Amino acid sequence: MTESERDLLIPFLRQLINTRTTPGDAAARKLIQAALKKQPNAHYLLVQRALSLECELSQAKHRLLQWEGQAPVQAQSHPAADFLNPHTAGWGEPVDRNPAVSSSKRLYDFFEQAHSSQDMDLESRAVSFIGKHSGRIWLFILALAAAVVAFKQQGL
Repeated sequence: MTESERDLLIPFLRQLINTRTTPGDAAARKLIQAALKKQPNAHYLLVQRALSLECELSQAKHRLLQWEGQAPVQAQSHPAADFLNPHTAGWGEPVDRNPAVSSSKRLYDFFEQAHSSQDMDLESRAVSFIGKHSGRIWLFILALAAAVVAFKQQGL
């Protein structure tokens, strides 16, 4: 963990500790507890994911301000450590229960997908692209909506 990652983590955890909670939805709480029992590293992964998304949202807001000419251009920083590096998290990727079968299956799926994408028309490729990148698309839409709300509140 780098010092800048630590500087992000400590206030986040302080906010988490100091947040007042209500009982919440019982059914949701039950589902969350079941998921936490199945994934021993869930707490770590959830904090890592939340901070990663917070960083991405902040970068998206900054890029939006740059596009509008309201923020200086900065060099984009890439996390050096593993904590906020999205490539080490593997968020949403299934856990390999049988790595030998899984890796050969992934290789087969990769070649099958490459072959089948050549036969797809433009519309099918677009739908496939949106399906693969829906998380990033929604994050951009969220950042854009947050920026619009912020600008309206400032009277711009």
